[in-house]
Amino acid sequence: MSVGALNSFNTMMNKARNMSLAEASKNTKREDGVVLVTEEWRDMARRGDAKTGEKYQELIKGFGQEYIKQLDEKFGNGDGVLTFDEYFKSEVGDIPSDAPDDEVKEMKKMIKTAFDRINLDGNKNIDAKEMTALIGAMDYDKDSKIDGCITIKDFMSWSIKLGEKGKNFLDDLLKYNYKSFFGDK
Repeated sequence: MSVGALNSFNTMMNKARNMSLAEASKNTKREDGVVLVTEEWRDMARRGDAKTGEKYQELIKGFGQEYIKQLDEKFGNGDGVLTFDEYFKSEVGDIPSDAPDDEVKEMKKMIKTAFDRINLDGNKNIDAKEMTALIGAMDYDKDSKIDGCITIKDFMSWSIKLGEKGKNFLDDLLKYNYKSFFGDK
């Protein structure tokens, strides 16, 4: 996966974080999102090539591996997985010392819910496989279409689903993606 795609993903996340929820929910522009696939994949899809799904999985797996590596190098200890504290830091950075305790507590609850949802094997770490399942889920539109692009709207809607209490559609999609990508969950 290209460094360009990782940079685009980070830029998209920063844009999304600086938008209101209403603005983000309307932003479906590809140029504001991240394209996860190559032109080769697009050509394969247009031709109806039987290997399109296999190539898609290869690209998403590569992105998941590179993304977890990037997060772990920036917010973790470089061991290839994210603990809750490392994941929390990747989501919010450093919390200002004057932040209201009740807001920090609520934020931690939501991020813990998201962490637990992504951590499919329950081993207290998010690894590249689990991140790949999440990235694949973010590319799954409500019309069941996978287009190889995560827009700001996709990112925001799935981010909200991640932090919701209780079981939701994302739980099943993450498990499905994990099994289809890696066959062992």
